[in-house]
Amino acid sequence: MIDGIKLGSYTGFECPLCASREGTVIYEIKIKGIRDRIEEYNCKKCGTFYFDYVFFDENKLSPRDLPLILNHYLLNKKTKNEKCIYSFKERKNKGDIIWVNPRKLANNWPKDTLQRIEKTLANMYLYFNLNKSGSLWLNQYLFENLSFASGKLSCDEELDEITRICEMLEDSKYITKKADTDGPLEYALTLEGMKKAESVIGEIRQTLPQAFVAIFFNQESKKRYDVLKVALEECGYVALRMDEKEHNKQIVPEIKSEIRNSDFVVVELIGHRNSVYFEAGFAEGIGKEVIYTCHKDELEAVNFDIRQVNLVLYESEDELKNKLIQRIRATVPTKQKPVFDGISCEVI
Repeated sequence: MIDGIKLGSYTGFECPLCASREGTVIYEIKIKGIRDRIEEYNCKKCGTFYFDYVFFDENKLSPRDLPLILNHYLLNKKTKNEKCIYSFKERKNKGDIIWVNPRKLANNWPKDTLQRIEKTLANMYLYFNLNKSGSLWLNQYLFENLSFASGKLSCDEELDEITRICEMLEDSKYITKKADTDGPLEYALTLEGMKKAESVIGEIRQTLPQAFVAIFFNQESKKRYDVLKVALEECGYVALRMDEKEHNKQIVPEIKSEIRNSDFVVVELIGHRNSVYFEAGFAEGIGKEVIYTCHKDELEAVNFDIRQVNLVLYESEDELKNKLIQRIRATVPTKQKPVFDGISCEVI
């Protein structure tokens, strides 16, 4: 949650993502160091999300914006980062607050009809996994926000294509429509639809940028590795630790191959293993960016040469996560996470 001075609250407002009026509350929040106020939406179905104060007053929303915003929001919910603020203004990130301009997400729009159908299905699956209400049914309004039509400017044409996407998903028996409803149409995933969505998500996961993590393998280091994974995900990378990879080859060539395939390397110095130093040295030798992390209590045992490096030193798991995110953003190009699929680096 974002800390700030709450200037007021209002109930009964329509959630901009699912159109529900149940439990939706807006706060005007003033954040220290940020000139403009932001709005905090609390929806019983969608959770908590943020827009700048004039977002919906600027009348700049195009037919593409809400699907992009919704899926970027769901992606960050999955990675437990709820500090994204959506704004059409250009702003610099401040600490762990991330400003997101929908216009810069547009390059992630699916390129063809098959992609649009598959990503719509995957997004339905993701929403059902995160839906706080526990309902298995999706109303027509939210289905439209989860759907990816061709992005034409005509609203009628957009709705026509969304209808076609829905019909194709029904014909493929991936979704089913609730019968005898007096209100808006409602849809649910079938078992085949869930299986297909998981398959699509698995294919997308393979395209995510990778960061190699060099770390001692034992129970004590597992907690630290889990923290490193979360930090990497929030910066748009999937973590790879060699014992997680299935292969039938010699280990050293595989290590070298995965380091070459990675954008950068994180070296956690717990245990001070020679194999970890080897992986770090190889990465530096081929020009990869290397970030070293070390608990302050273990600093004295670190190799003398490595102690001369600007290490990420920490005393707690939260400090490790926050400091690593800051270091990655300062020294490594932060990848834009995929937003059209609404998934994280974790397999759902």
